[in-house]
Amino acid sequence: MEKLFQLCSFVYLLTTSLAQIVSDVNQHGGNLNDGQMPSQLALYRSVFKQKRLEQMMAVENIIKMNNYEKQYKIINMIFERLFKTVQDAKTDVTTGGYVPGEEFPPEQKQKEAIGKIVENTALLGDVVLRLPDISHKIFSKNKEWELLTLWSLSFTNSTTIYDEVDSKLLNLMAQELKLIPRDPNYFNPFTEKAKHKRDQSDKDKVPNASKHDNKSHKKKKKARGPRLSHTEL
Repeated sequence: MEKLFQLCSFVYLLTTSLAQIVSDVNQHGGNLNDGQMPSQLALYRSVFKQKRLEQMMAVENIIKMNNYEKQYKIINMIFERLFKTVQDAKTDVTTGGYVPGEEFPPEQKQKEAIGKIVENTALLGDVVLRLPDISHKIFSKNKEWELLTLWSLSFTNSTTIYDEVDSKLLNLMAQELKLIPRDPNYFNPFTEKAKHKRDQSDKDKVPNASKHDNKSHKKKKKARGPRLSHTEL
């Protein structure tokens, strides 16, 4: 029950953005490097890393629920809030004329909108890749979500906020959702099919290993032959 409450609180926080934190740090000085103030983009990148850790922990808590019905409800809740947030942020960004890749705009509303897009796109990647079967069922219900995801992927990739790891996450998410062609070697170990195959493989290995151990033991016994003990000497 406590985990569910924490996750619901997390869903509520999807509508907030780290851009506000960046603004506060900027106003109060932040860390100086060679006497110069770091850019707002550089400040945002640093706090974005902390946000990513929180997001991944939240997804891990969903996985630990180990209850399909509860997982479905919370992911459905996340998706509805997430896409609503990204859609509103998209409106703010496009009407403001921001071009992704440029320095953060001076307007606070624009900065918060950019933050909401990149943060929620990363979270979407975490959920889709770690809980793919439930995600597909929910995601496929809304065609507008697919179009919005394509837009947010393009926008986020152009911002230069993501590092190599997060950029790879976006690419894998796009492949998982089949928004781009899958690589011939693409494989998601978190699908139920992959888990079942892995469990079955582990079960098959147990009797074989036991049989192999018995054979080895028998061979060792034969190899030992008659021996004298210390008492016999």
